[in-house]
Amino acid sequence: MLFKSIATAGKFDHLSNIDIMFLEYARSSGDDLVVILYNDYRVDHGRTMRGLRENGRAEQLEALDCVDSVIISSHGQAFRSVPYTKHEEDDLSVEYELEQLRPHLFISSSQKILKHNDEALERLKIQTQFVMMEEYNPKC
Repeated sequence: MLFKSIATAGKFDHLSNIDIMFLEYARSSGDDLVVILYNDYRVDHGRTMRGLRENGRAEQLEALDCVDSVIISSHGQAFRSVPYTKHEEDDLSVEYELEQLRPHLFISSSQKILKHNDEALERLKIQTQFVMMEEYNPKC
């Protein structure tokens, strides 16, 4: 079954062949793939950022034929004080972005991302799909 719009989320701080295979697999499920990219605020928690900043990561993703658009997450817009709470450190929710996009399918290879978004996905009636690496990487 092909879906009209598909969304996925991740940090993609070191874009690898595995990431590209996953994104190609996700795109093959529908007409339009939007990547919700975790912003620098979300990616930087507890470590020094060694990869590209959010705009560079977005440019890399947008250069892929399988990605139709990239939206940078709004993490940290409401709270910018240190120390971060445990909730802020672990927050992988992209509820705001899902409300704006309203994709037909949210696809992820991370159970943790799905878990952090399950309430929003259910409330918005967005179908979900968990994809194991073996499904998009023939070398597994």
